[in-house]
Amino acid sequence: VCTDPPYGIDLNTDYSGMKNRLKFAQEKGVKRGRKYLPIIGDSIDYDPTHIFRDFGYCKEVYLWGADYYSDLIPDKKKGTWLVWDKRLEEAADNMFGSCFELCWMKAKHKRNIARIKWAGIFGTEQEFDHKRHHPTQKPISLTVWVFEHYPLKKAKIIVDLFLGSGSTLVACEKLNRRCFGMEIEPIYCDVIIERWEKYTGQKVERPKKVA
Repeated sequence: VCTDPPYGIDLNTDYSGMKNRLKFAQEKGVKRGRKYLPIIGDSIDYDPTHIFRDFGYCKEVYLWGADYYSDLIPDKKKGTWLVWDKRLEEAADNMFGSCFELCWMKAKHKRNIARIKWAGIFGTEQEFDHKRHHPTQKPISLTVWVFEHYPLKKAKIIVDLFLGSGSTLVACEKLNRRCFGMEIEPIYCDVIIERWEKYTGQKVERPKKVA
């Protein structure tokens, strides 16, 4: 399981009023943020109990943003924390959003830092479609990095219960894994399909409507 649930922080996803005062960003023409859809379920505290109830048999469980709901993670001290450093440079602590994010891993692993830049549109040049679609979108390269540095590289099936922009799905395509994903927001379901089709050059098989 590798997923990025709503954090329960009622995130304001309208970044359109944010002005970028960082010189290196202004030089690239990035002056303002943009508006995204609100995250369904983010206005209430997130409880990860269902993940451990339904996937407790999995040795490897990776939860992004788990620091927001860590008190509800069973045996959290038996796990390991991974740090994702998103900064473009060490001085960029005033960038849009947070400078880093945390991921909790169920098993004991070596502590590590994934240094993959991602701020506003910065980092999207490494994405095959060069776009940011979701307010908490993870770059595909980050998911690939996690898969390659931890036992997920041996996993044949990856489950993402909050598929969002579909980064996990595309990462699985890159690494020849099967991905089972879920997403509740119809617009992001369309984003997932569009990204998968664009990356693979294939067409999604849609189930026939039941009368």
